[in-house]
Amino acid sequence: MTAVRTKFQEIFWSTIWCCYRSNIKPLLVNDAEGLQRAFEIRQPSRVVRLGFTNDSGWGCTIRVTQMLLAHTLLRNELGNYTLLQLGQSNIYVKVLQLLNDNTDGAAGAFSIQNAVRMGLVFDKNPGEWHGNKSISLVFSHLNKIY
Repeated sequence: MTAVRTKFQEIFWSTIWCCYRSNIKPLLVNDAEGLQRAFEIRQPSRVVRLGFTNDSGWGCTIRVTQMLLAHTLLRNELGNYTLLQLGQSNIYVKVLQLLNDNTDGAAGAFSIQNAVRMGLVFDKNPGEWHGNKSISLVFSHLNKIY
């Protein structure tokens, strides 16, 4: 039983955990003018709330998708990785940078900033919960762009 517990703990502590965050860079504030013009043309009745600084209550599928992506990228590069391997690998830092919530564009390719921006394409406003289909489309398109 000790060997199983040790293996579980090793896997648990080497997993990247993405959870709700607060005090993140306000979402879509820099895009406000462009978004307003785009919605006036295409969807004049659509109201998009900008400036969220946390994702509590609505960001769970974004966070789960970030965790799945991080684990997949690490497994692809390192195989069955351990905490020790993560500490000795540059890939760990690169993966974390891809998820940096206060960055948008290519530097934070899979950040909540980019996920929320891309979600607008699929009619998901900031603060709205994503289902598995919409979040898969969002991350698939982010992957193509970045």
